[in-house]
Amino acid sequence: MLRIATANVYLGNPSPNDLVRKLIEIDPDILLVLEFTPDNLPLERFAGSDLRPVLVEAHPGTRGVCVLASPRVETTALVVPSPFPGPCAMPMATLRVKANGSWLSVLGIHAPPPVSVCGDTNGPTLAAIASWIQNGRLRTNVGVTRTNDPVVVAGDFNALPTFRQFRRFSSVGLIPSQDQSRLRRVGTWSPTPWFPSGARIDYILTPEEWPSLDTWVIGLPGSDHRAVVADIRIPSRPQKEQDGHLLTPADYAQCGARVPETSSLGKTVL
Repeated sequence: MLRIATANVYLGNPSPNDLVRKLIEIDPDILLVLEFTPDNLPLERFAGSDLRPVLVEAHPGTRGVCVLASPRVETTALVVPSPFPGPCAMPMATLRVKANGSWLSVLGIHAPPPVSVCGDTNGPTLAAIASWIQNGRLRTNVGVTRTNDPVVVAGDFNALPTFRQFRRFSSVGLIPSQDQSRLRRVGTWSPTPWFPSGARIDYILTPEEWPSLDTWVIGLPGSDHRAVVADIRIPSRPQKEQDGHLLTPADYAQCGARVPETSSLGKTVL
């Protein structure tokens, strides 16, 4: 089993110490943190826990992202730019995780909110990410991820389940963890701290071969979001290591995606 958690901790979080304690209690193998700053998530507070930072990217405003991982899994991580430019474009975390002999790629996303100041960028961002995936596997290398790896997409999608571009993920073989549960779907975001979290905009999407065995949401001290946690079943038979060749330009044209380039720093530039 692999436990993944995603948490938008809120840029101006007033309760960083309580927040860290809550995140440690979740005991994830992989923890994706959005709107990260050194002030709202003091990483030194994780000393003594099983979680260690594998990706730390503090950016102005809400663009910060951090990934912590347990030594129970082998993890490499790299940040890449958003696949769609715009005034609210957020960087993405890419991870490649080896658990019980099997490889899994993870894309940690923070999509722009569908508000006027961000322009019409939420839908195109989600559509671009979905275009990299087919039958629950990657069609291309993105950051440290590899072609043909099974992929999990997690984070703050800023999209309700009914949004057309969000529904594209189901057509490429990814299923929200809450939709795999018999429990009632639970909202993850509220516009105000005193209003119930009725909007479901944070997700963990998994492929059929790595299904969610259990999932739940957890309130985060000081944040307007709830964390989403999923226990994911690891395939019983390790998959063959993949070469990770890039798709041809013709393949990209067929699926409507833009062809990535790789910078001298090894970051995928879109």
